[in-house]
Amino acid sequence: MCSQDKKKEKLCYVYKNIKGEKMKSIETKSGLVIANDYTRIVHGGRGDYIEIDKTQIVETNINIPESEKWRREYGMAYYLEFRSNDENSVKIYYQLRTVSYADYQIGFYYVAVGDVIIKNNGLDKFL
Repeated sequence: MCSQDKKKEKLCYVYKNIKGEKMKSIETKSGLVIANDYTRIVHGGRGDYIEIDKTQIVETNINIPESEKWRREYGMAYYLEFRSNDENSVKIYYQLRTVSYADYQIGFYYVAVGDVIIKNNGLDKFL
């Protein structure tokens, strides 16, 4: 049963309606497609994130900002920071190390649920 908390209720509704379905796209609010599917939604200490694997991400629509390129060389970084190639500049994390506050997996991308639109079989929802 879903929680009475409105945010969690919305997540539960979306999860029930799209879980197991083939996603059409994960888009920024201006319509830029950043992924063609997703793996799961991770609930962590810092919010809810959509987990995306390497085959689902649209690499041509994201970039690493100049100010974040140091993370590639620094062996202790927990993630690489990408941004969407549009005016929304949505932050997308690529996980390099595990953390204690959430079940983020190494080698997956993560984007905050509230920063994107999930489109699936005509069910378009702002999360």
